[in-house]
Amino acid sequence: MRYDMHDGSKPSDLAFYTDPLRSMFEMMTLPAFMPALRTLPNVDSHPVMVFPGFMAGDRSTSSLRNFLLSRGCHPHGWGQGTNLGARDEYFINCVQRIDELHSQHGKKVSLIGQSLGGIYARELAKFTPHARQVICLGSPADGRNGDGSRVSELYEMVNREYIKKDSDSHADQLSEEPPVPTTMIYSKQDGIVHWNTCTQKESPSGTAENVRVHGSHGGMGFNPAVYYIVADRLAQSEGSWRPFKAPKWLCAMYPDHYR
Repeated sequence: MRYDMHDGSKPSDLAFYTDPLRSMFEMMTLPAFMPALRTLPNVDSHPVMVFPGFMAGDRSTSSLRNFLLSRGCHPHGWGQGTNLGARDEYFINCVQRIDELHSQHGKKVSLIGQSLGGIYARELAKFTPHARQVICLGSPADGRNGDGSRVSELYEMVNREYIKKDSDSHADQLSEEPPVPTTMIYSKQDGIVHWNTCTQKESPSGTAENVRVHGSHGGMGFNPAVYYIVADRLAQSEGSWRPFKAPKWLCAMYPDHYR
């Protein structure tokens, strides 16, 4: 079974229509992996803010946040209900919330976002001095080669009055690397957005990376490989970031990716 792109820019019909079923399978099988995941070393204790994807809310990230809580950090939802899109009021409230978490814990805040939530995480890291690192789960941040999403029409319908007119300039802005370590987690079986838009093309700073997993778009929040990578990234102490080094079992799953 292949999930290749039909036109080179958007996921195929097969990948798109099976994504919900594959997401459900990942959600149902995650409990079987939790005993092993809970044997991982604790993460570095600090606040973490988790952003939901388009048309989702904090409930969609509760599993990941509960896992992070069990590993020793202080996870928080974004607290703004359903993520309807790029809204100025959301952005302003998120900046204030990050400032509050920094003051409360006395440490910088790691930002994790699923899909559209990752776009928020990347952009917020460019404007707040309190961001520690960014981790994106299937986030289409690079649209310079065109729109690779199967839900663009729905997004445009919901956000008609918010969409910027200069789309090329906006795409360039979104693709710019945040000034903090950034991990882009992507899947070539993504049925909602083209996997290539979920990677960081250039890294002048040397602190941006792309890490591939197997799985669906909607299942990123329940994927055990994603949990492993997130825990590994958050375990690093502030100021000592290093690229992700996959364990041998993960390397065996991706012979064409990990060297």
